[in-house]
Amino acid sequence: MEIIWNNSSFVYLANSTPGFNQSHYYQYQKNTYQNLVLGTDRKFRYTPKTVNFVVKTAIYPSTNQAPDYSLSNEGTIEQSGFYTPFANNTEVLRFYIIDSVTSKAWVNTDNGTSGQFGSVRPVPLGTVKPGHYQFKITTLTERQNVMNFIDAIPSGNMIVMTNGPASPFTTFPADWKADTLTLGSGISLYHKLKNIGWGYIDSLKTHLPFVFITKKGTNAPLNQTFGITPDEKLAVQFSTTGVNLQGQYISDLLGPAKSWQNLHWRSNSVESTNTDDLTVQVIGVDVNGNNTTLATIKPAQDTSLSWINANTYPYLKLKMIAADSLQGTPTQLRYWRINAAMLPEGTVAPNIVYTMKDTVDQGEKIDFKLAFKNISQTGFDSTMKFNIVVTDKNNVRYPLNVPRGKVLIAGDTLVVSQQIDTKNLPGLNTLFVEVNPNNHQSEQYHFNNILYKDFFVKADTYNPLLDVTFDGVHILDKDIVAAKPHIVINLKDESRFLALADTALLNVQVRFPDGSLHDYHFGSEMIFTPAI
Repeated sequence: MEIIWNNSSFVYLANSTPGFNQSHYYQYQKNTYQNLVLGTDRKFRYTPKTVNFVVKTAIYPSTNQAPDYSLSNEGTIEQSGFYTPFANNTEVLRFYIIDSVTSKAWVNTDNGTSGQFGSVRPVPLGTVKPGHYQFKITTLTERQNVMNFIDAIPSGNMIVMTNGPASPFTTFPADWKADTLTLGSGISLYHKLKNIGWGYIDSLKTHLPFVFITKKGTNAPLNQTFGITPDEKLAVQFSTTGVNLQGQYISDLLGPAKSWQNLHWRSNSVESTNTDDLTVQVIGVDVNGNNTTLATIKPAQDTSLSWINANTYPYLKLKMIAADSLQGTPTQLRYWRINAAMLPEGTVAPNIVYTMKDTVDQGEKIDFKLAFKNISQTGFDSTMKFNIVVTDKNNVRYPLNVPRGKVLIAGDTLVVSQQIDTKNLPGLNTLFVEVNPNNHQSEQYHFNNILYKDFFVKADTYNPLLDVTFDGVHILDKDIVAAKPHIVINLKDESRFLALADTALLNVQVRFPDGSLHDYHFGSEMIFTPAI
């Protein structure tokens, strides 16, 4: 037989009032998550997702539209255009760096004289969305800036490189290779790009639009696309596996409660610099399971819930909306808890009192007794109701009339007692016992208020023995008897519980010599002695 284990847990907080708490891995497993997962290492993480990009490039004057020089993330342009001053930006390489965690492009910043890593100042012009990196490559020093930039990119990040946006373009990879004469064997921008995966670098001999995509650390290309003519406009699609940057923690059902008091919650950021954006919602759940958002809490971590009517919303849920668009790591929930006045809770307790035969003879009365204990620190408000039903072998239900029990205070026990008549219940029967039916008094749980018990009633299968005497003599057919004999009719049965004590079940007739039947009645003509 498979064993099904039930488990629960609790936390003891000194000087605290009762309530509902989640602060442990196994408690969090009862929750539901959207775009989040709880790992076996007990850490919360955003779930992975595929992020689609499109990079576009061209060479002016084939187009002067900023979107034709852009990077789009899920259909939205993140970075676009070219930088001013225009005349100084012709001999450049353009880079978009896509972060491996957030799947967003790095944003280049202007320090007043240049961009980061010695790049061209990211100054917007018109519809330009600045942020990408453009590096001049005319001089050895400028090409070294590109090499140092590539070295500074962490492994796992996506590198997207395109051509300079305008003509003229006079230096090509074959020219970059000559830097080895100054920097040493195998050290040049040409070798740097080839080593990170640009296998087709030697094909760039004239000013053509191109796209090169790789993931840092793999040293293998994800895409190497060249235009056929200088006026061609390229649009290259690619994707990467990132993570969702927003998710939700949704608690298990908390309750029921007699009244709600306070909410407390705490969480920790993964990084020392907290970039998490958090919102907690309190959701009321009525007796029909309908959910209603009652409050949105931000940035408070401790707040009163006493205004929530527990009669309307006996249950609550907590929802945390957690976003981290900068570092892609969700907040680690330490705990959330709600203080509340608890409802009473009782349970059937056969370990204290339980009495019942499971096999009886037909007509034998069953004495049933069962204990019910209040196992909570809260008393019930009124006398306890019971629902006891016997279902026979034909699935016919027989409700039993049971008087109410006492008011059950905290820690107290009552005994459900009932006598069951089996006269009309031959065969297999089922006894159903329910304490506090239909949640007559609000209670924490109801599943432990119910007991089912099968019992078998052995049917009376033997016919009774009928014995008749005339003046104390057993007569034979055609015997002569007295004109007014004393006739005794004796009915005997082996059953100890089906005693014949009612004349309604008897019918006495005498057939006269002429064949006619004459009825005789109890009282004036006959005397009935019931069974004992």
